[in-house]
Amino acid sequence: MFKLIGAYFSRLSKWMIFRILLILMFIGGIAAALLTRKLSGAWNLPYILAYLIFPHYVGVIIGLFNYPLFTNGTIRNQLAVGHRRSHVYLADWAASNLFAAAIFLCFVIPFFITLSCCGSTAAAGQSTELLEGLPTAMEVSADAVASARAIASGIAVSIVQIVFFTSVTQLFCVVLKGVKSFLAIYLGNQALVLAGVGYAALASKYQLPEKLFNLFPSVVCMRQSSFAVDPEFWQGMLLMLAETAIVFVIGILYFRKTDLN
Repeated sequence: MFKLIGAYFSRLSKWMIFRILLILMFIGGIAAALLTRKLSGAWNLPYILAYLIFPHYVGVIIGLFNYPLFTNGTIRNQLAVGHRRSHVYLADWAASNLFAAAIFLCFVIPFFITLSCCGSTAAAGQSTELLEGLPTAMEVSADAVASARAIASGIAVSIVQIVFFTSVTQLFCVVLKGVKSFLAIYLGNQALVLAGVGYAALASKYQLPEKLFNLFPSVVCMRQSSFAVDPEFWQGMLLMLAETAIVFVIGILYFRKTDLN
């Protein structure tokens, strides 16, 4: 199994689209920090991208990564030489998640470094206006350690959310047999995002239980801030991890039974 995972990682490292995206995201992180360095809410930009753009971005790009595996007979050949279906699925899933997480980190790391060097506002924030729209339980702290902890928790939440949507995309790829429709993947991920946003809107209007926000990965990521740690951070993280595990198990069970012809 480890040789199979290594083969997928090797394929990923040699994939030109992956290399180009890493470079573009790295440059984009620096450029975004320089362009937004004077804005008070600039530190939250990576999380906004994580819940608004990355579910769709990851869906399409992961679809491109998986497409040739089905169409050129790669997976059938792997099964023919004796690899188990569960190992093939796990190797592809691991490579896909490394792909998605690496792209996000290639934006986030240079973004925060550049903003910390060139930005005119501190990560901790100096005004309660910076917390507009966030849960009232969050408190701004001027302490640098608290700010660093908030940024670290935000990156963790964003990556776990991206892993969730990568797992969903992987399931779509298996169901669609060779990714017959990238539009279906895009719309599927968009439906999950809109479900969370829709519940958030209904909850404020009809006083629905706010605890259920943690069931929607996009909402968990949406309420994260570089200025403070979400008071329900661990609950949201654990639920996202549980949902990711459920999607992974469904995908691997389906893959073991599906016809690849």
